[in-house]
Amino acid sequence: VLSSGPLTHKLKKELSTFSDDDYLLLIGDPAIIALAGAVVSEMNRGRFKLLKWDRDEKRYYDIEIDLWSRDEWFIKKNATRFRDQGPG
Repeated sequence: VLSSGPLTHKLKKELSTFSDDDYLLLIGDPAIIALAGAVVSEMNRGRFKLLKWDRDEKRYYDIEIDLWSRDEWFIKKNATRFRDQGPG
């Protein structure tokens, strides 16, 4: 990402309906991943969820992030299995 302005505008448009029911699946360019997380956090009151692949256990974990929590910064990792199988 050489210039974040056009990409930020595109992500805001494409992710405009992102809600607490949605997840980010983080694959690809780390700069774009960071920007996507920042955009959805701004648009969804500091909250978003993502799926993290655990290659050892071969399953996804549901990670909830709340940047605006009044209590403290937290990342909640659910112990429940989201999916039994990985990509592909």
